[in-house]
Amino acid sequence: MMPVFGKWVVDLLNKNEQSLERWQWRTTDARGRDWGNQVSWRIGNAQELKDLMKEKARSIQARL
Repeated sequence: MMPVFGKWVVDLLNKNEQSLERWQWRTTDARGRDWGNQVSWRIGNAQELKDLMKEKARSIQARL
């Protein structure tokens, strides 16, 4: 299953979005309230993967 899963992850990262609505990350509850930063197991603010990658690249560049 790893080759199938890996292909799915690479496709998701290349497209930068999930095309199937049933798998898209939801940031509102059934009442339409935003809960993106209110998840009990999440520490800090929610961020997009592309923003995290840019932040890491800046951090590496700063060390050089």
